[in-house]
Amino acid sequence: MNITFLIGNGFDLNLGLKTTYHNFLDYYYLKNTDNDNENIKDFKKIIEEERAKGIDTWADAEISLGRVTKEFDDVDKFLDCFEDFCLKLSYYLENEQNKVNYELNKEVIIKNFEFIFYNLKFLIDSNYRQYFPYLIKDKANFNTFNFINLNYTNTLDNFLKMFSNISYIKIHNSLDEHMILGLADNSQIHNKEFLKNRTFDELLIKKSCDAYLGNNKYEIASGYIKNSDVIILYGVSLGETDKYLWQQIYSWLISNINNKLIIYNFGVENNKMKIRRHQKENEKRDEFLEICQSTNKDLESLRKRIYCIENNIFEGIKDIFKESNDCNINNEKSNVSNVS
Repeated sequence: MNITFLIGNGFDLNLGLKTTYHNFLDYYYLKNTDNDNENIKDFKKIIEEERAKGIDTWADAEISLGRVTKEFDDVDKFLDCFEDFCLKLSYYLENEQNKVNYELNKEVIIKNFEFIFYNLKFLIDSNYRQYFPYLIKDKANFNTFNFINLNYTNTLDNFLKMFSNISYIKIHNSLDEHMILGLADNSQIHNKEFLKNRTFDELLIKKSCDAYLGNNKYEIASGYIKNSDVIILYGVSLGETDKYLWQQIYSWLISNINNKLIIYNFGVENNKMKIRRHQKENEKRDEFLEICQSTNKDLESLRKRIYCIENNIFEGIKDIFKESNDCNINNEKSNVSNVS
């Protein structure tokens, strides 16, 4: 069996790292304030206005960037601000990932991942376990695990280095590479004049950026998805800017009645009221099908192969870096105004 995980920012948050969009913005507004040129100062004000509209996730933030383009009449001025934004983001996330002590936590990390590889069935909600008889130890040697990492940080990378025979791709690149941050397609860009600029397209449209860099990571990820029997979404926002991936998964799901999709319903407590739990599961299924613009006639049959779980499969490593993270807050505050 081919089992593929798509891992988002919820993974780092589960570890105890401060990697939300709001965490970063609090840093971004303070960083190099005195040295910001007028364009960057205006950009920061616009971003703050966008945040006030209810921006919660990184997917929301990327959509917001598409709207921000309409506030600029010069594409180069926007790209200068975008470059500064990405540079500050890489500084911030590097600082967060450097708080991780892998050696100190190596034993608990290995234990959690080995349990996932050999006993994943028992980390799934009990009412769904009957549908996954192959996710147990005596079948584990026949399972292949693939990971598609949507994060820029190296946390998952370093965890997976502790194991062999794991297929892995970091689709949006690492902090020491050109980070792929932006939109899914031209429809999400509000200033259509900017689309005439080739550099803009190669920087802001994710698949175009991937192609320009010669990575072909989107095609590799598509191959992982197409060859999967089970796909697990953990800590991801089902946002418009990654709809290419969600549509790939949707196509895979309808291609074979034996394919199964598991979505971790992040932030939903284990509710003992069956009807209430069922409601939350349906809402998550609807969210996925809506982002994929589903027109499948046999929709109810499709919904039955989407399992929305509440059990945290990475519970064993929850908050393992929170203590070291908190200990560094004061140091970060004292250094935040230094020019890098």
